Amino acid sequence: NKNLGTHEELIRDPEGAYSQLVRLQEGTKEGGDALGKEAEQSDVTTDIEKDISRSGSQRLSASLIRSISRSASSSRQSFTYNFGVPGLANFAETEETGVESNVPEETKIERRKSVSIRRLANLNKPEVPVLLIGSIAAAVHGLVFPIFGLLFSSAIKTFYEPPSKLLKDSKVWAVSYVGMGVIILLVGPMQNFFYGVAGGKLIQRIRSLTFEKVVHQNISWFDDPENSSGAIGARLSTDASTVRNLVGDSLALIVQNIATIIAGLVIAFTANWILAIAILAVMPFTLIQGYLQAKFLKGFSADAKLMYEEASQVANDAVGGIRTVASFCSEKKVMGLYQEKCQAPMKQGVRLGLVSGSGFGFSFFALYCTNAFCFYLGAVLVNHGKATFEEVFKVFFALTVSAIGVSQTSALAPDTNKAKDSAASIFEILDRKPPIDSSSEDGSTTPTVTGNIELEHVSFKYPTRPDIQIFRDLCLSIPSG
Repeated sequence: NKNLGTHEELIRDPEGAYSQLVRLQEGTKEGGDALGKEAEQSDVTTDIEKDISRSGSQRLSASLIRSISRSASSSRQSFTYNFGVPGLANFAETEETGVESNVPEETKIERRKSVSIRRLANLNKPEVPVLLIGSIAAAVHGLVFPIFGLLFSSAIKTFYEPPSKLLKDSKVWAVSYVGMGVIILLVGPMQNFFYGVAGGKLIQRIRSLTFEKVVHQNISWFDDPENSSGAIGARLSTDASTVRNLVGDSLALIVQNIATIIAGLVIAFTANWILAIAILAVMPFTLIQGYLQAKFLKGFSADAKLMYEEASQVANDAVGGIRTVASFCSEKKVMGLYQEKCQAPMKQGVRLGLVSGSGFGFSFFALYCTNAFCFYLGAVLVNHGKATFEEVFKVFFALTVSAIGVSQTSALAPDTNKAKDSAASIFEILDRKPPIDSSSEDGSTTPTVTGNIELEHVSFKYPTRPDIQIFRDLCLSIPSG
């Protein structure tokens, strides 16, 4: 038997299994083996994988095995390990290389630019009648702010009238306010309902189109970590919802704000054009302050979620792979990493608080300064007989209330950058043509298939793991049946 004998006898046969094992061992120590590092690594990995599969321990993933075999063949004394949990970064490798798996910012910006709003709108084409009804409701909703200003300025005048007329007029204005409340009660839910229906159908359409494309992709596409089940699930759930904001919610706000601005300008210029022009000149300050004010308030809760995501990821992965954490006695390392990830959000939170507080105070300062200027200018015009008491209040309320309404609703607008990233992500899937398309009917179909399979000198590695040789010069015949 070729595989029995002393060390000297067995080493004489250079092609024998014993000689190869010796050479492998020496190659591991010295790193100068004829087979090369790649073959050696794959053989070691394959052996370990065989042993583990024999013992029935299926929990340890191939990534963990590869990491252990790497550290075994490495001359370094420290262990490099990878938890056998999908999505968990190799802590040692991440710290050493600092490689980020996220898409670079430049790529995101490029994708954003390439997003066609017209293409998104076309996806919503079947819902045009529903969107039109929603837009009418949004326009009526937008008229509320300037009309409120008009009613308010006219109502103030009644307090300077004789008691009998005051009582009569106050009833008229009270009924007007109640009527306006009823109108808002009707158009508000109408606007949200119709845009909600159109948005819901858009989400359904995007999800079904995307899922249909996903299931017809070639298998190697799924090997890419970017196309893992979790990532595709997130695209289907989150991205579709975010895209809906770009079309539905944004359109509602645009219609509403256009109606507000037009009505406000018409009322103001009809009342007193001189004062209207002067107030219009300082109006940008009111718009900016209202927008910033709402953004600062929103920022406290919105940013915190993003900042703690990294820390949550560490916690989730550590708990998910707790057996591996325990087996490597890495509890302290994981805790240290978690605390480190929490440091940045804490500092950012303090900075955000200071900036938000200052900005919030300044925005109110800008608003009151604008109001002071308007009242002062109004007083000067009244003094010179260029305006009346009622006109000053009509112009002031029509424009300032409209500006505050526009700035506050604009601050509630969805994050268009995030929505465009989501749209780009969806279109990337929809536009991808797989090299092997299972949904395609092209090509010829063989009338009879015998089913004999033959592999001739096949060498194969997975594109995502080029360092691991799966087949090397494999020949295999499988007869039909």
